[in-house]
Amino acid sequence: RAGGTTSVWLPVSAARGYAALGNSERAMAAIRAAEVAWERVEPDEVDELGGICTFNQPRTLYYAADALAWLPTEADNAESYSARAVDTYSSQQRDYRCQQRRNYRDDQPPTQPRQPCDQDTG
Repeated sequence: RAGGTTSVWLPVSAARGYAALGNSERAMAAIRAAEVAWERVEPDEVDELGGICTFNQPRTLYYAADALAWLPTEADNAESYSARAVDTYSSQQRDYRCQQRRNYRDDQPPTQPRQPCDQDTG
């Protein structure tokens, strides 16, 4: 059964706990469980509240990176998850800014030819 984003939040949070205890094997298993859960996420009524009630992809990757940072043998994986978190967060922020610009532009008469958002500079 698919769940909302809390179905990802719980196992990746457990990964942080296992890592703090030095249990690399269980931390990695919990991260894998979170990744599997993410593939089946179907937003629910809690996700509809938005904000802190929604556990997005960058946050998931950040939690995984944080967990692995506690484990010296997982330094390469921690770095990889960190980079993915930053890339994903940056991409989502860019998409959000583009959507905000589109919404604003739709309410304003065009003063110059519009270009696709990915070419916007501001």
